[in-house]
Amino acid sequence: MLSVRKISTIVVFASWLLSCSADDGQSQIELYQPDSIRQTLAYNSSNLVVRISVNGGASQSFALDGSASSTVVSVSGIQLGEQNEISITWVEVADGRNIELSMQQQSFNADGNTVIDASHSFGVFDYDGDSVSNYDERVAGTCVWSSDEQCTDVPTSPDLSENLLTNGDFSNGGTGWFALGVNPFTVEGEYCISSPSNAAVSTASYIAHGSRIQLERGLNYVYAFDIKADFASSIVSSATNVESDGTSRLIFEELVTVSTNYERKVLQFSPASNWSAAQFGVSLGPNPDVRFCIDNMSLTIVE
Repeated sequence: MLSVRKISTIVVFASWLLSCSADDGQSQIELYQPDSIRQTLAYNSSNLVVRISVNGGASQSFALDGSASSTVVSVSGIQLGEQNEISITWVEVADGRNIELSMQQQSFNADGNTVIDASHSFGVFDYDGDSVSNYDERVAGTCVWSSDEQCTDVPTSPDLSENLLTNGDFSNGGTGWFALGVNPFTVEGEYCISSPSNAAVSTASYIAHGSRIQLERGLNYVYAFDIKADFASSIVSSATNVESDGTSRLIFEELVTVSTNYERKVLQFSPASNWSAAQFGVSLGPNPDVRFCIDNMSLTIVE
């Protein structure tokens, strides 16, 4: 059960000092943690994770040492000498659960020494919908999951080893998977498809996992698979939620490059909302007359 303790010290989040040195495509960011945040984490026996998105790119997660006054992390996607957009989500990890506390957003020019000091938005995260933010409830010692003071609605701890996609290694042929616009076939545990000769038809073609998955807000998921093609190309990996009226709402999508040899593609994401019927798959894109083979597809939950 999630520990609920009253916090005597209000959490004051740190500002960010951005030191840009991107010879390798990475920029160094030093995160300063004031004494109050370290005391709070120690009091609750919890840890802190920050999720950083730069210029609308994929989220990058960093676990911080709660006892350290500052931590340096390497962030990709910052354009030196250009105007950038950064989004930072502060997440407390308590009893194996992620609790989003705050979000910062700021535009800045990466001139090599930039302080990210945007104000924190606390009200955006309110898991139990009681108009009291997660942050305020953690400060007050009340439950973020339920208005019940006993906190009886805490979600059960996930099985971190379980693959949520059935038959992801295709050892049982194509069972549990379906295709649109292509005729898939399995070869020694691989799931292969040849894209249509018409580029427009190929763009609308995809394969997907037949069963719909329930995704929980605040958990970290890893969607991974091995893929190769006859020619170097790219596909779009995505997840959509199938609504009750049959329409689909996009959860995430990412362009994935494909080479002629098997490569492992690993996509990590954390849903901002709960989704009851998520469907995972890949769209072939405008790649006419290309054979793709996929293997070892998995969706797992990570700490």
